[in-house]
Amino acid sequence: MSSESSPSSPRSSQRAGESRRRCRLILVDANIRKGFGKTFQLAQILARGSLQLGWRPVLISHRDFNDDKAFEFKVPTASVFQVDNLIQWSLGVDGQSTTRRDVFGKPFGGTGFQNAWMRMSEKLVSSERNAETMLRKWANGFTKMLKVVRPRSTDTIVINHCNDFTLLALAAAIRQSPGQPPLRIEAIFHSPIYLPNQANAETAKQYAAQVNDSLSLLRSHKVRLHATNIKLAKQIQKAGVRQSVGVIDLPTQARPAPVQPVPVQPPQTQPVIPSNNASNTKPIKVVLAGNPNKNQRHRQLLELLDEIYHTHLKSGKFRVATRPLTDDAKGETDTSTWRQVLPSSLHSHYERGLKSDAGGPIEIVSHQLSGEAYHQWLDTADVGLFLYAPAIYHARASSVLHDLLIRGTPVIVPDSCTLADEIRKAGGHRSIGLIYQTTNEIPGLLLQFSKRREEMLQRAKAYASKFADRHDARRTLAKLGVDGQSPTRRVA
Repeated sequence: MSSESSPSSPRSSQRAGESRRRCRLILVDANIRKGFGKTFQLAQILARGSLQLGWRPVLISHRDFNDDKAFEFKVPTASVFQVDNLIQWSLGVDGQSTTRRDVFGKPFGGTGFQNAWMRMSEKLVSSERNAETMLRKWANGFTKMLKVVRPRSTDTIVINHCNDFTLLALAAAIRQSPGQPPLRIEAIFHSPIYLPNQANAETAKQYAAQVNDSLSLLRSHKVRLHATNIKLAKQIQKAGVRQSVGVIDLPTQARPAPVQPVPVQPPQTQPVIPSNNASNTKPIKVVLAGNPNKNQRHRQLLELLDEIYHTHLKSGKFRVATRPLTDDAKGETDTSTWRQVLPSSLHSHYERGLKSDAGGPIEIVSHQLSGEAYHQWLDTADVGLFLYAPAIYHARASSVLHDLLIRGTPVIVPDSCTLADEIRKAGGHRSIGLIYQTTNEIPGLLLQFSKRREEMLQRAKAYASKFADRHDARRTLAKLGVDGQSPTRRVA
C-alpha cells in the first residue's frame, strides 16, 4: 500500500481532519431564549465538546446569538422557533395531556369521552399555547431549519429536552418536508413519565404509543433515543417504547477555581465587634441549590431558616445563601410568602439579604444570574444543600448537583432520587456528601458536616476529577455518535 493511501499517513490524517471539520453538530432546542441558564449552558458545553472533536457546532433555538457575546467562542446560530416549552403537552409528569395525539396535535388515543374532554379543556388555553398551535409552530420552525441549514448525511442533529410531544412535532415537520434526505437525529429525554408510587399504567401506555407512532413516521431517518439517567431509560422502556433507549451522562463543564475568590463579606470601614456567641472564623457557607419557587420548597426553606437560626446562624458558625422566593407567574420576589412564614425575628436578616448586604446570616442572590455570576456564586459554597422533593427527582438528573460535584464541593441531598444515587457512586453517606431521609435531619447533618468538613472536602476534591472525566462532553457526544473519527469510518 502506498503512503498516499495508508490510513496512518499524514495526508490521510489531514483528509480525515478536513472531513471532520465538514461535519456539523446541529443543536436544536426551542427552549433557549436567553444567553444564560441551564438550557443555554448545556448547549454551550456540547458545542465546545464538538469543537474539541473537530466538528462544527450550529445552534438552532428561539433566538439568534450571532451578534451576542453570550458564547465564549464563535458558534453560528439561527432563530427559527416561535414557540417553546412543548413539554406542556407531554403525557409525562411535566405535561397536561391525558391521551395521545395525531400528527396534527388532535387528541385521539383515549375513549370518545376522554378525547372530547381533552379538546374542551384545551379551549380554556390561549389559542397561541394550545397543543395544535404549538405543534404546528415547532414543526414549521424545524422545517425552516431544514431549508436554512440544509443538514447533510455527515451531520448529526441533537434535539435536547425531547419528550413524546416534541417527537410528535418532529414527525409532523418531516411529514411536511417530503423528499428530505435521511437525517441522523439524537433525541435526549430529561423528564420522567411518572413519579414513583404514582404510575398510571394507561398514561404510560399512551406515552409509549405516541413515541412509537412518531418513530414509525420517522422510519426513513435514523432516530435514536437517549435518557439522562438509568431510571428514566427504564421508565421509557417499561412503558412500551419498542426502540432501545441509551443512557448518557449529562455533560458538565469543569471550571478552574477563580484566581481571586469572590469575597464572602464586603470590606468593612469600621471594625466589627462580634457578639458573645460569634466565632472569629469565617462561617460555613451553605448554598441552597436551585430556585425556591412557589411550591413546597418555599415553606421548607423558611422553616429550615427558623429552625437553625439560634443554633447555627446566630452564632456565626453557618451562613445560608439562596435565590429569592419568587412568584412563579411574575418571576418577582414574593414578599408576602416569606413575611407570613418566616418569624418576625428573621425579617430584618432576610431583608438585608435582599438588599445584597453580605454581612448577615442570610445571603440572597438574584434569580437572573448570568452564567459567569452563577459559577462565581457556586465557587463560594462550602457545602451545597438540596431541598428537592425526592419523588420529582426519582428519575430526573440535577445539573446543579453536577456543577457542585465537579468543583469538589460536598453536598447534602435527599434519599430515594438520582441525587443520592450520585453520592452512592462516590462511596455513599459521609463520603463526599450526606444523605437525609427527612428535612428534620438537616440541622444535625449540618453540625455533622462541620466536624467532618476537612475529610469530606478532601474526598470531594479527589472525586471531582473522576466525575469530570465521566461527564466530559466528548464522552457524551461519543454516545451520540459524534466522535473524532471520519464520518466514513464511523460505525452505524
